[in-house]
Amino acid sequence: MVLGCYTAGSKLLQQPAVRRERRPRFESDKVVAPPHGEVYAIVVKYAGHGESANLHVLLDALRRAKVNTVLVCNGEVPAEELGALSQRVHRVMVRRNVGRDFGAYRAATLSLLSQGVKPERMLYFNDSLLYIEGTELDRLVAEFIFSEFDVVGLGENQYQHHIGSFALSVSGAAFVHPEFRRFWQDYTPYDLRKHTIHAGELGLTAMLKRLACSIDVIYDATRLARKLRDMPLHEVVDATRWLPYGFRRHVLMTVLGQSFSARELILNADVPSGGVAASDAAMADPGPAGTPTLGALRSLREADGRVALLSRDAPAHAAPKTSEAHAMAQSAQRLSRQLLIDHILEHVTNGSQLHFGFGLFYRLLGCPVVKRDLFSRGLYREHDCADILDNVPAPTRQRLLRDLINRGRLDMQLGFWRGLLFRNGML
Repeated sequence: MVLGCYTAGSKLLQQPAVRRERRPRFESDKVVAPPHGEVYAIVVKYAGHGESANLHVLLDALRRAKVNTVLVCNGEVPAEELGALSQRVHRVMVRRNVGRDFGAYRAATLSLLSQGVKPERMLYFNDSLLYIEGTELDRLVAEFIFSEFDVVGLGENQYQHHIGSFALSVSGAAFVHPEFRRFWQDYTPYDLRKHTIHAGELGLTAMLKRLACSIDVIYDATRLARKLRDMPLHEVVDATRWLPYGFRRHVLMTVLGQSFSARELILNADVPSGGVAASDAAMADPGPAGTPTLGALRSLREADGRVALLSRDAPAHAAPKTSEAHAMAQSAQRLSRQLLIDHILEHVTNGSQLHFGFGLFYRLLGCPVVKRDLFSRGLYREHDCADILDNVPAPTRQRLLRDLINRGRLDMQLGFWRGLLFRNGML
């Protein structure tokens, strides 16, 4: 009731600005370099995010790929900063911040369509992402440009399944389709987070599905699952330290207990005559320390907080010298690993996968972007971000970390009213 009144009141207050945007309005619109080729990108910068050093990384990658970048600035950008941005793009549009990133997407899309632009491919990016320079970013841009799919997303969300709007690519045929234009004409650019998600992201994906567009996602759960299945159990265990703080704090010990219990259950099963029970073999030849008990796991974690200490190359049990016992040990290993992977993927696919699975997508698949709100929304803590990004060159890593941390955690700095909005997904 209260939140409904807030939404209705906000829309009412925004009506004058929204009505003026019925036909996109720009404070300025300037072509600063001639176009090269037929691939375009609309990149949105929000002036409130401050300096643009990180955005330069994306713009330079697009320039290397010969993409005609249309930069849309939501709000006034200082002249010196705007000049540095202009050197990297084809065109610069400056507008009032009406409708967040989707308002900027709408304004630029309708403007280009009205001018008869017919690209081979149209890419969309915004600066809610932090971009990591390197070959993986160049590869991402190339996949967006050369994909055979009509639509390519960076990530997806299983909530009313939709493609993340922070980075996606559409074919030229989809871009010039009348339904695509109609979607943007009909979209109302309210400055409300839930409206942007429901009417914007969900609506855009639904429209593209109605057009029977083929859709691909570069960093999705299937690719992550394949990577995890190719890893030995101890590496999968070690990778759990890259999951969000809440998973490690509240779920991880139970998950590890189930995984190792399943392994022990199979290893301790009776072995046919001619073989030796795995548990007996382990007692006869203790060898290296075996898999710790759940109590030992917890003690190790409390001692220094690093599940990675459990990653040991030595097998938990000395394998019996029979083919059947060996097969049993392999089955135990596979089942234990699969149970752990099941829990990991269940967590990652619980919402926005590039939020919940950020650490895994980056460390295991090389995803070259960081969602800007990972820390502010409480998904990761300072030490998590530092640990995940510890393979980034030091100066770049420090800039990324400060960008994340300086935003602060919203749950620790909001009063009652804004805290209520935050807890209900409206901020």
